[in-house]
Amino acid sequence: MVKIETLQQYAQIASPIITAITLIFVIINVNRSQQKSKLNDEEKFRRDLNLKASDEMIAAISSLRRKSGYYFTQKDIRNNIKDEITLNNFVRHVSESAEVVEDAGLELQKIYNQRKIIMKEYDNDMDSILNDCFSLSDNLLKIKTWYTTEIGHTDQEIQRIEKLIIHLNLSVFEKANDLQKKIQNDFIGKLYNKRI
Repeated sequence: MVKIETLQQYAQIASPIITAITLIFVIINVNRSQQKSKLNDEEKFRRDLNLKASDEMIAAISSLRRKSGYYFTQKDIRNNIKDEITLNNFVRHVSESAEVVEDAGLELQKIYNQRKIIMKEYDNDMDSILNDCFSLSDNLLKIKTWYTTEIGHTDQEIQRIEKLIIHLNLSVFEKANDLQKKIQNDFIGKLYNKRI
């Protein structure tokens, strides 16, 4: 009987120790689970934010591409200037074109700056696109002044600036298209294991 009493004493001593060890394991496992859950939540948040940022950028880039060519929607309008009414129509179209291009560039810049941490690797692409975009708008405004306040420019000067506008428009379009492809490949392409 001495042995049973000794065993009972050991059991009384060992029981709290076993309970404490079990409690420690439970706490450790709960902490691990919470940390893993937190990491999964953070990763999901990052992934969702990356997709949202890329989607917003793609939409803004598409808008810029479309709007940068607005001037050319009525390209023949300059060739049909016959009187003050058609001149005013041309000047209004040029003003609207410059405003549309600049607004699209500013919108792209705003969206980019809102997600700059995510989109930082595209700084050089964005600088190049925005420089061409704002240069395009400035040159459109220059044409407007040549027809309103700085009259007297030769057809050669006007043709030279129109060639520059065509070049800038194509440059904005191509650079925006390239950046859109990069963003799609880097963000969406990774999810679907596809590239364009």
